[in-house]
Amino acid sequence: MIWAITCAVLATLVLAGFLVWRAHLRWRAQWRLRRLTASFERDGSRTELFTGLSRLMRDTAVDLGGDFPVAGMSGRRWLVFLDETGGTSAFTQGPGRHLTDAPYQDEPTLQDRDLDPHAVIAVCREWIRTARFNPERHR
Repeated sequence: MIWAITCAVLATLVLAGFLVWRAHLRWRAQWRLRRLTASFERDGSRTELFTGLSRLMRDTAVDLGGDFPVAGMSGRRWLVFLDETGGTSAFTQGPGRHLTDAPYQDEPTLQDRDLDPHAVIAVCREWIRTARFNPERHR
């Protein structure tokens, strides 16, 4: 009887620890996003914003994805992954699509492009908040 109770308590503690760890990853990503947004609002650098957003999304996906090879994804496959894990189409068909090319463009080019940095920030914020990773689906 004591063995069953001990196992139940340990399983509960492990699950609680896992959930706290995941919540911390999301909190840290949201904190980084707030810093990027504040920096963009202060100096208006789209180059820094999109480079930072790209890095943030990749780091967060790697953290949430565990052993899944997220870091090597690029282009359309990366956007599809973000859409699938975020339950959205905002990366393949919406403002999030700029994450694949904007980080590699200079400031004058980004200023000339018709893109809304605040819409991209909003899409990233929502993905960080809601992304669910299913390793079986993404293999």
